[in-house]
Amino acid sequence: MRKVLFFPLLWVALAACGDNEENGSTQEEETTLTCVPTSIEAVATAGEYTLDVTCSAGEWTAYASDQCSSWVTVAVTDASPINGQVTVAIDANTQAEPRSGSVVLKSGRTYFTVPVAQQAAMAVSATRLNSRSAGDNFTVKVTAPNGWNVVNENDWITAAKADEATLALTTAANDILQSRTGVVSITSGSEAVEIIIYQESAEAQDMVVPEGYVLVWNDEFNEGTTLSSDWTHEVQGPGWVNNELQTYVDGQANGQRVTELVDGKLNIHCFKGSDGNIYSARVYAKVREGW
Repeated sequence: MRKVLFFPLLWVALAACGDNEENGSTQEEETTLTCVPTSIEAVATAGEYTLDVTCSAGEWTAYASDQCSSWVTVAVTDASPINGQVTVAIDANTQAEPRSGSVVLKSGRTYFTVPVAQQAAMAVSATRLNSRSAGDNFTVKVTAPNGWNVVNENDWITAAKADEATLALTTAANDILQSRTGVVSITSGSEAVEIIIYQESAEAQDMVVPEGYVLVWNDEFNEGTTLSSDWTHEVQGPGWVNNELQTYVDGQANGQRVTELVDGKLNIHCFKGSDGNIYSARVYAKVREGW
């Protein structure tokens, strides 16, 4: 007899686990991190700029890259999880070349880089000019990425653009017995550079200056009885120079002048005061210029 065997069919249902929050997924959702604006174009002068940050994660931070950390300071002023704010302080660029760097936003393993570009400082080829008393002409080269203007309030100086890179200056003859100083300003936005122009008095017109040289300053000691502010008295005790006995004072001691102007001459006196000390003067002209 043929035997037939029957085997029950067993269906096995396999349940697949999905990567979702209900099933306890550990997969990390992608973080969205961005800001407005997405770049900073800074002028040469110091300033502050604001970044409005959007981050879908719970934490984020911001910092300046190594490339610009010496002149860019970053502060998170509002670290809200979704919408926050960053203040970026940029130092003035005093160099003739532009510079660049970046601000980095970071949340976990997500980064967003904000490029920072700063313009070069406005520059002029000369900030001090010495004019002959008979009058002079000068040209000054100007570098300003955003254009520039001239401010001149001196009636004896003519200042005008020769072209977008050149300032033309002309000084009139000085007919008075006193030197004079004028200031011409070059402005570009919030930047300003001053050009100081010094001109000798009318007396210098009769002076013979060797060829190739320009007389930049002189004093004929014919105004008043004491030295002008162009001069500086050294104040030192005895023995300070070469073991000398005298004390150097500022103008006078014991009611007597150590320096005085008489008949167009500078007299420097040395005398023994009523207190037994010896006094005199040691003076420098234009000490800040090193003359």
